[in-house]
Amino acid sequence: PSAPLSLALAARGVPAEVANAGVPGWTSHETLASWRERVGPLRPDVAIVVDGRNEAFAQLWNDYRDDYAHYRDPSYELVHSNLAWKRLFRVSRLAMAVVTRGELFGFSMRREHPLYGAIRYDLLPSPAQARAAAADPARARAFEANLRALHADLASEGIDLVLATVPFWQERFASGVFDPASEYIDAIGSRVRANNALVRALASELGTPLVALEPLSEERWLADDCHF
Repeated sequence: PSAPLSLALAARGVPAEVANAGVPGWTSHETLASWRERVGPLRPDVAIVVDGRNEAFAQLWNDYRDDYAHYRDPSYELVHSNLAWKRLFRVSRLAMAVVTRGELFGFSMRREHPLYGAIRYDLLPSPAQARAAAADPARARAFEANLRALHADLASEGIDLVLATVPFWQERFASGVFDPASEYIDAIGSRVRANNALVRALASELGTPLVALEPLSEERWLADDCHF
């Protein structure tokens, strides 16, 4: 949240306007696009990037592609989901009440969610496939490339980049992508730790400040596995 950071800086004699541009569920692909389309034009002095947890989902998905098209369907549009049902709902509130309550007759509430609707569940890995993917260093290519591209964009505008690792309290994992009680949790944790290691290495190489948040992975700081 932006307000606590603004207050903390003001208490230290640093008046600052802070904008929270983070969006739940986004990967570094969306972070980079958001910077170029909506955040960069605000001309901030500093940009703080906290990516790596949501990245793990795309990194574990089957048929990996660097553009993450294996994870998010690039053709997905919310206006087209459940289209036949939406047309019926315009004339029948009763049909809406009945069908949506139990997701009957092919209606999918998941397809109506801007975050989860685009996910390619046909390529969901098995737990064994996820563990194999977690150990594949090639799965970090896109994450590294996106962070490097972001750094280059900021540097060209004279804007400082601050990189941050992500906390991950594995025992409190909560997600709509994977079942929190599933066999995937070790693979997710392994991938998040690898992403944190990559962020630390990039910060050192690029000479950017690093905020290490993973030591805060405990109950007094987090509401679930990663959110403060």
